Amino acid sequence: YLNKAIAVDPQSVDAYQARADRLLKDHVYDKAYADYLALGKLGAHTPKYYSDLAALAERLGKHEQAVVACTAILKTDPKNLQALILRTSALVAMGKFQNALSECAVILGQSPNNSQGIYLRGRCEEAMGNKISAMSDYTTAINLDKKNANAYLSRGNYYLQQKDWI
Repeated sequence: YLNKAIAVDPQSVDAYQARADRLLKDHVYDKAYADYLALGKLGAHTPKYYSDLAALAERLGKHEQAVVACTAILKTDPKNLQALILRTSALVAMGKFQNALSECAVILGQSPNNSQGIYLRGRCEEAMGNKISAMSDYTTAINLDKKNANAYLSRGNYYLQQKDWI
């Protein structure tokens, strides 16, 4: 019925939003992303639009688009921790470690015990050759959030590289 609604009215923001929401629920991320791009062309520039677009872009490896969407969120809500973390994650994935490290400082300024922010700082430190600082951050991130799988993975990869199988 949603495809039919879009076929009948290709300018219907509500129809595209409903279909994108359904595709997200069904984990069909590439098609949901396409619908979000269509929503953008139709002018649906709401906080939900940018938030969903950023998350989808990052999930699909479209890091530059994630940064753009998060930046749009942060223009109207500069303390949006989720957008800061997602933008920082995208910057790390793009290899922009110095920029990401600056973002980590903002995250940790707002939320000093944010496990994800500490983990991302560790990723930057490791990439910039500061292995001891990175390991400390990974351990701290794990201690703050036992479910931070990325911190466990990064710490484990470091141990493997050092042939330290603890």
